[in-house]
Amino acid sequence: VEQANLVGYPNPVQDYLVLEGLSNPPHAAYIYNLLGAVELELSCRTDAKQTVVEGLDVLAPGTYIVVLPSATTWQSFKFVKD
Repeated sequence: VEQANLVGYPNPVQDYLVLEGLSNPPHAAYIYNLLGAVELELSCRTDAKQTVVEGLDVLAPGTYIVVLPSATTWQSFKFVKD
């Protein structure tokens, strides 16, 4: 899993997370709790500079990890849901 230069905001999140610095555009976003269980599988919107993961409003408050697989890499980012 790669994290170099990955930036996410806002953190804490309410309903969406913007990620910048991804090396390859992801095809999905998997949200894991800290116990390693998948909480959500979401599609994401990507343009030239950023990826937006929407639909996080259904999560309970807590700390999560978003995992973003692409054709060649997996990248992750830890975030807090308010």
